[in-house]
Amino acid sequence: MKGVRVLERERRGDARGWLQKVLSRSDLDPEREFGEVYVVSAEPGEARGNHLHRRMGEYFAVVSGRGEVVAVDPGTGERIAVPLGEDQPRTVYVGPGLAHAVVNTGETPMVAVAWAEGEHDPGDVFPYLVSSRT
Repeated sequence: MKGVRVLERERRGDARGWLQKVLSRSDLDPEREFGEVYVVSAEPGEARGNHLHRRMGEYFAVVSGRGEVVAVDPGTGERIAVPLGEDQPRTVYVGPGLAHAVVNTGETPMVAVAWAEGEHDPGDVFPYLVSSRT
């Protein structure tokens, strides 16, 4: 889908724990501002998001649990669901103008790290039902 990019990642672990890169400078659009990094969680069967931003894109990586990033183009109705989680280390970019949600598809709480291309602006959040899960 135009405006969605999936970056395959690797999770490296040993007896101490694990490390998973979420985002590197070379992954980013050089024209965008830093924005902000945040962590979001969702209980099993729940969705976070269900909105779109007209002026900024966001990157998402599930680092604990299982989930999927669902994106919809409101203009065409085209839809994509990208599974990601502990066993599928990926970072997913959702560009401006695409409605999106991060959905917990697992049986345990899900934790995702996100990076937004701009600081949160309530005037650039437009509700759009992507997933019927709340």
